[in-house]
Amino acid sequence: MRTIYQYQEQTLSIITKEKSPDLGILGGIEIEHVIDEVRDNTRIVTQVGGPGGKLALYLNDFFHLKPIIFDFISIDEYIDLIMKTFQMKKIQIVWLEKILGNKRKVRNLIENKEYVDERESEVKIEPEFLLQFLHNLKNVFVCYENWNQKFFDFINSENRKVFVHLDKQKINENTSTLHCDYLFLIAEHATNFKDLTVLLKNFKTSNNIIITHDAILFQDKVQEVRVMQKKYFEEAVSAFEAAFISCLTREATLKTAQESAFSLYNHVLENGSIPTEKI
Repeated sequence: MRTIYQYQEQTLSIITKEKSPDLGILGGIEIEHVIDEVRDNTRIVTQVGGPGGKLALYLNDFFHLKPIIFDFISIDEYIDLIMKTFQMKKIQIVWLEKILGNKRKVRNLIENKEYVDERESEVKIEPEFLLQFLHNLKNVFVCYENWNQKFFDFINSENRKVFVHLDKQKINENTSTLHCDYLFLIAEHATNFKDLTVLLKNFKTSNNIIITHDAILFQDKVQEVRVMQKKYFEEAVSAFEAAFISCLTREATLKTAQESAFSLYNHVLENGSIPTEKI
């Protein structure tokens, strides 16, 4: 009850006192332990990441858009890091408690290995709660998870522009119910776009963007990635999504959004961060 009360109080503040957020983000907060090599020295960083967490930070820091993010959070040793990360950026976070701990990931960029501790637990959210979170939001980004797959009718109402981040390994028998305006299908190691496009024919999606390690497919056009080092895939995906969404919220054309996002994807895939100056 405490969490719900805090949520309702915050939502009332959003509706009555503040400008509505530019984008609502559903899910996708993770704890990352990133092992990298910088100037021949090994560096280990613990940070808030995941597709939802990274997108919120990128939109806020580089694209001057204010998101609001909702997820299930555990009260474990990382809760202070999660809350302080968003509070320092003045990014609004709404959360409900889950058990078993927050999802955590070890990304060894030196050896190109990844270890994931899902900490999955059964979570539930009432439709009324979600509707209140979505109130006044014109743009929504969904990190596809088991808990939100049955809510797409709610999410797609009110003429919202809906973006979905879907990892290929999460496709299951329920995924066919997914419908949205823009689908980012993440298939890092895929090489056969034909199989993926056949798979997507079962979805009720208007625009599909397939992102792999070596190329991106959009509107039947394959753009190959030509950079020397392809090291920072997750950062590059979030940068692509942030640039694409930013363009469309500013009424840019799809062509402009794709070109801008693809250029940034190449840079971040090789360098690991978004440049402060225009590319």
